[in-house]
Amino acid sequence: MLTIDFLTDYVCPFCLVTKENLRAALKTLHQEAEIIEHPYALTPEGGEATDICDEEHRAYFARLKEPAETVGLNMQLPPEIRPRPMTYLAFEGAVLAEKSGKHEAWSDRVYRAYWVEGRDIGQIDVLCVLAADIGLNADEMRQALENRTYADDVKTAIQHTLDTYHPRGVPILFVNGQRIRLRAYTLPEMTDVLRGVNEQLAQLAASKGCVYLDLWEALADGEGNLKEMIAAPDGVHLSAGNGYGAWVTYLRNHAKYSADNSWTMGSMYSAE
Repeated sequence: MLTIDFLTDYVCPFCLVTKENLRAALKTLHQEAEIIEHPYALTPEGGEATDICDEEHRAYFARLKEPAETVGLNMQLPPEIRPRPMTYLAFEGAVLAEKSGKHEAWSDRVYRAYWVEGRDIGQIDVLCVLAADIGLNADEMRQALENRTYADDVKTAIQHTLDTYHPRGVPILFVNGQRIRLRAYTLPEMTDVLRGVNEQLAQLAASKGCVYLDLWEALADGEGNLKEMIAAPDGVHLSAGNGYGAWVTYLRNHAKYSADNSWTMGSMYSAE
């Protein structure tokens, strides 16, 4: 499983597009990953708010239209909210959401509230509604935000992001500790990035005398979906017969073993 560190701010459109194309690429490659979000404030608390509702920003954000639509995002680029919301309160809400196991749901909801629905995520009233949307207690969220219960937690987390990664902006991705630099923010680019990481893992495995199991070559078709002959009706899971049979066959043919183990004879990894 990959470990992906994702430096992000809710008011960065590139962050949302990156996150959704990353998810789509992982699904395409049938790759498991732990995505760890690290908060970064584009406008530091106490800093001067920024207005992004101008032609310069619209032109700059236009490059995201196609990669956003590819993953089903109909984004306002930018939302008509002046100035751009501060996100400290939204990050504080994320701390509370995480305590209920809903950090990912909170993050998704906040992103979409701003970039798709054009809502001011710097306002407590809005954040309380978003909390209710994902099943959190809106009154508890209001109390936490009004009292700034988790302000120190967020400041510590942001400082950790700054001290550890030294970012000058977001989004920033680290996959298994390696920084990934994106240019197009598209699904094909993200898929190629993950394939490159997998190739590096295969080389590392070989150097350590281990076998790297590449499920892509055995189970995926040219478009990254499960091959039709081995897929269950939902197209996501392996079928009970051909699907799991293909998986077992792949394991048999790609496992190191003793050459006198007759039931796996013929493997390219047979011991001399």
